[in-house]
Amino acid sequence: MSYTGFVPEDDTVKTTIYVDISKKRPVVVLEPTEEDKKKPNIKEEFMVWRYWDYGLQCKINKEARVTNVATQQVEVDIEKLHEAKLRYLLKDWSFKDDTGNKVALKRSGEKLTDDAFKKVTRMEPMMLLAFFEKLDRILYLGEDEEKKS
Repeated sequence: MSYTGFVPEDDTVKTTIYVDISKKRPVVVLEPTEEDKKKPNIKEEFMVWRYWDYGLQCKINKEARVTNVATQQVEVDIEKLHEAKLRYLLKDWSFKDDTGNKVALKRSGEKLTDDAFKKVTRMEPMMLLAFFEKLDRILYLGEDEEKKS
């Protein structure tokens, strides 16, 4: 792909985390070694996200704005920002249901459907936050982690 300065509409990034599933609740392994990744209790999970352009970034940021009642200042609500990123950017993932079938993420137009969004928000919070941390490094800092076009 040659450089144009424009973001292709189908441009995506993949974020991967590793989870220790040997405990009562899954625990994110922050910096797994190659040896850790081979352990049977360590599971690799991924999410594929749409890479945003300036227009979509503005739309997502606007949806996350709230007015602080006390100060009358406009602020960004981090939960609303996360929700908007999930709705607009999440395209695919590795998660499966209890029977081993991949959980589908259906979209309506450019956003996840309400049912798909509810499925995503049932995730273990620390896992989702680990995905956001990796995604934000790509979107805001320009890291090129597992980028694919």
